[in-house]
Amino acid sequence: MVQPTPWQARRRQGWPMKTLALHVEHSRRRLVVATARIRGLDADWVSVGVVAASAIVLILLFRPWLVAYGNDGTIDVNAFGTSNISYSRINIWSTAPPHAAVSGVWGILASIAGAVTIITVLINLRVRTRTLGAVAAGSSVATALCVVACILYINSKNGELRAMVTPQYNQIGTQVGLILRELMGNGNYPAPGARRGSWKSAGLTAPALTAGFLSLMAAISAVTQWFIKYTNRTIRLPRRHSPITNTTV
Repeated sequence: MVQPTPWQARRRQGWPMKTLALHVEHSRRRLVVATARIRGLDADWVSVGVVAASAIVLILLFRPWLVAYGNDGTIDVNAFGTSNISYSRINIWSTAPPHAAVSGVWGILASIAGAVTIITVLINLRVRTRTLGAVAAGSSVATALCVVACILYINSKNGELRAMVTPQYNQIGTQVGLILRELMGNGNYPAPGARRGSWKSAGLTAPALTAGFLSLMAAISAVTQWFIKYTNRTIRLPRRHSPITNTTV
């Protein structure tokens, strides 16, 4: 029987280790590919979340964002400056009836930016380009900024809106209106110390706060996704040295 030489035995012993190293490397590469696919699936869910949040914000723009209460009724206004007032017009005969002018510019800008966000994100789910991703991230940030600006602007109008449903007691025309309201059975005359009453001030509504929160979350998600997806798109595998070293005799 022929005995193997020392270097032949050394080569035969190296084959199992080399095969094991190849299997480990192959498994590691498959794990990297599976991780990349999972990351892509997560990115799709983030895009769906951005679209859903933007759509909800667009719906909430038409809901009342601020409600003001007064002794003569209530008034609410949405993001577009459209107001809905319920009162008995007791200040109509005063020398200067209160009036509130609420602009809807911020609401219009927010709706345009939200629509652009929805369209670009949906197209980017199909096309997947760096430019569309940047446009989607930028429009989501613009939507959040417009919504926050709209909230601050409408909140600054609470005094004017409350004055529209609050009697001007120092006006003769208002006093006549208070007397006529009691005679018609639409309310009581607010004589000092005669009756107890309750008072509510103006305040932001839940739709306004929800729209602000969702727009900020959508902007943060879109920008984060863009940075993760397009600033480091390639997955570079670290160079690994084979555990098998060539030996020469």
